[in-house]
Amino acid sequence: MFVAEIIFTITEKNDKGKNQFESFVQDFFANLLRNGQILGNEIFWWEKNKLKAVVKIPRPDSLENRYFTKWSKNDWKIIKENFAEKALISILNKENLNCEFPILEREKYLYFFTNAFDDSSPVCAGKSGMAIPLYELPLNQRQKQRLWAWQCSYIEYDKVWLGVDSLEIPMYKQLATHKSELAIEGIKLCRMLENKTGLPTYYYLMRYWGRQKGEKDRLCPSCGNKWRIKKKPRAKGIEKFDFKCNGCRLISHIAANLEGDINASIGEYQN
Repeated sequence: MFVAEIIFTITEKNDKGKNQFESFVQDFFANLLRNGQILGNEIFWWEKNKLKAVVKIPRPDSLENRYFTKWSKNDWKIIKENFAEKALISILNKENLNCEFPILEREKYLYFFTNAFDDSSPVCAGKSGMAIPLYELPLNQRQKQRLWAWQCSYIEYDKVWLGVDSLEIPMYKQLATHKSELAIEGIKLCRMLENKTGLPTYYYLMRYWGRQKGEKDRLCPSCGNKWRIKKKPRAKGIEKFDFKCNGCRLISHIAANLEGDINASIGEYQN
């Protein structure tokens, strides 16, 4: 993830239209967000006739217009023709500019993984585990927005699970069971992406509460078959998980809390 500063210089004749200009820029950024070109919330401020913004981006070239959607292109056309002729973009953290990013066509697997503290793309490369930006995926804009909306829901469920005691169990069930509304939508999106790419795409099921005995031998919650895999030392990507069901396209890990069997049945196979 990189941090970029964007500087728009408003033309003198439009100096009185700062509020309108800022509104157009916010619409432009909203479309970039839904396309995966920027991540999370942006920060705006004015310095005389310059509107400055700081945004998080997944890759150094994420703001190039070759990735724009038709809506972003239209926003950018309005901005250029009516307010600012160009924008100056600079990367603020340059230490990882030469990082090698995964190439979708070279991957053998993909998997979905996100959490309350991660606003990167939920689509991860099977080999390295690095996020693959939404704009790199062979999906139409409606499908990308559906994937983005699912991620937003997942993050909110995770935040509530962590922060609201009275909703801890209902939220955990959404995150940990394959039949929850959240998981059903996520699994559908996995299937959609697999159909588009031809790459097996797995859905991650959270596992916090586990059993003191037998946790390592638990069965796939969907089909009931054995799904434990051997992890290699310093494994990355999909190989870092303890469980993987190739038939059901599900992955998970050994529970973080093994101090008792309370709530361990959530997310387990039910006969």
